[in-house]
Amino acid sequence: MDERAQQWIEEKWTNADKRCPVCQHNGWTIGEAVEVRPYQGGNLIIGGGVVPLIPVVCTNCGNTLLFSAVVANAVPDTPTPAEADKDEADDSPQSET
Repeated sequence: MDERAQQWIEEKWTNADKRCPVCQHNGWTIGEAVEVRPYQGGNLIIGGGVVPLIPVVCTNCGNTLLFSAVVANAVPDTPTPAEADKDEADDSPQSET
């Protein structure tokens, strides 16, 4: 688990009652960043965008809260391959004619 994510979650989750809304248990574990991809009808799109998330899981019932790993500074905010290609094209020297 990323220490930055843990610190960010502890700073932001200020509600004193941290019981799980499903089972009322008060134990959570913070997982490693995971990636969620937009649904494409069951197809895997190479180079498609991903959303990096930090799962916070109830240790009793498994109810899971998902926090943005980018907002939590647990992962860098990197562009998708398509965005990177566009940026590279925008940065390439223009030929003078």
